[in-house]
Amino acid sequence: MPTHVINVPATSANIGPGFDVMGLSLSLYLTVTAHTDASNTSGEITLVYEGENSSGLPLDPQDNLITSTALYVL
Repeated sequence: MPTHVINVPATSANIGPGFDVMGLSLSLYLTVTAHTDASNTSGEITLVYEGENSSGLPLDPQDNLITSTALYVL
């Protein structure tokens, strides 16, 4: 089962009067791990969010950019 891991650093932009000039890198990361199952021939995709505060995340692609992107890529 191939696994792909993507780490995206959290940032804060547009701080105060700095507009697009000032930004801040945070020591927080979003880690996305994708497992692909070669035995799945139906084409059905199952997304599961795990981790801190994941229970409140919407799975609807209209409400979650990560879900929308995952469905597009997979």
